[in-house]
Amino acid sequence: MRRAQSATVAQWAREDSTRQRIMEKVTQTDDRYLIVYRNKNNIVKTYEIGRPDLSESFGNKIEGRRNTGFKAYCYGREAIRSFRHEGIISLTKV
Repeated sequence: MRRAQSATVAQWAREDSTRQRIMEKVTQTDDRYLIVYRNKNNIVKTYEIGRPDLSESFGNKIEGRRNTGFKAYCYGREAIRSFRHEGIISLTKV
């Protein structure tokens, strides 16, 4: 049980570090983008996001993929969101 807890704590620490790096980049630039995105439930929505930082990409161990999507600041949610590459319909600089 302790091993699972320590793995979870380590994951939270990595996620906090990622959030902090993304937020620093958002405050350094005012670049905004509109992303039209189809989620896994096949619902299409448009989001206003900060500049996508592809160095903050993420993978999926189950699918055996190292680069599944990226994270970006979402102005509508006022939070960091994850976007999978396959769901992006369009990405336009505002």
